[in-house]
Amino acid sequence: SLWQAMRAQEGVYIERMVQLASASVKGEITAQMGSRILGLIRMAGRWESWGRPDQRQWESDAGVYMVHYPGYEAIEWVDPSFHVRWIVPLVGNEAVRDLYLGFDEQQRRALEVSRDRRVVIATRSFDLAPDAKGFIVYAPIFQSEGFSGFVGGIFRVQQLFDFILSKHHVTPGYAIAVFDGAEEIYSRDAGGRQDR
Repeated sequence: SLWQAMRAQEGVYIERMVQLASASVKGEITAQMGSRILGLIRMAGRWESWGRPDQRQWESDAGVYMVHYPGYEAIEWVDPSFHVRWIVPLVGNEAVRDLYLGFDEQQRRALEVSRDRRVVIATRSFDLAPDAKGFIVYAPIFQSEGFSGFVGGIFRVQQLFDFILSKHHVTPGYAIAVFDGAEEIYSRDAGGRQDR
């Protein structure tokens, strides 16, 4: 009886530790994503307050966010017709410039919801490259003249979560998996090695 009681107590302890570790991971991801999304909102807000920036000025601003908030794959300005007009960095993203995002139903819906509801929105994960998942966060831009497009932050899941979870030493010794709905988009074993 004593052995069974100790085993049950150990099970409760382990379950509680896993819950605490899970809450720590969720809290860190939420906080780190919040700071990155706030950067996109600030860029959109400056555009709204001061008018359309000079392209080089905007690119400089985007570059600063990318340096200070690692995890971005790129930052883009999407015009009101859903075409990518400016993107930082341009090198490696040349094919994206002038791309019409409405061709993809998921992207188009996210853009329409963000524009129509005037809210920041994140897409579901998608194949950014053959072996890489990503997602985009869109912050709409509204000026007195009307809708001026979006500031979009493109994130590569692997690099973003590697940075967040290893840089901040979140739950060392625990295996971690991150899901988008039912789909696993990131995992790390207990030794810190990434599986995806």
